[in-house]
Amino acid sequence: MQAVEIFVGILFLIIGAFSFLAGILNWNWFFHSVNASIFLRWFGRTGARYFYGTIGIIVVVIGILMLSGEMN
Repeated sequence: MQAVEIFVGILFLIIGAFSFLAGILNWNWFFHSVNASIFLRWFGRTGARYFYGTIGIIVVVIGILMLSGEMN
């Protein structure tokens, strides 16, 4: 495994965990951002929280698969 693959895998883990935590902990500053406002309009606050939590889990799983070498 190359250093770039490790870096990208770790980056996916960090971003996924951040998204998951934002959805679970209901961070106001996160949901008041411009990018999150799109999903707030589409899904409402609760739906956006579920969306970001789900996306976070998916991205973490992808990061784990990348680091384990399963996504080659």
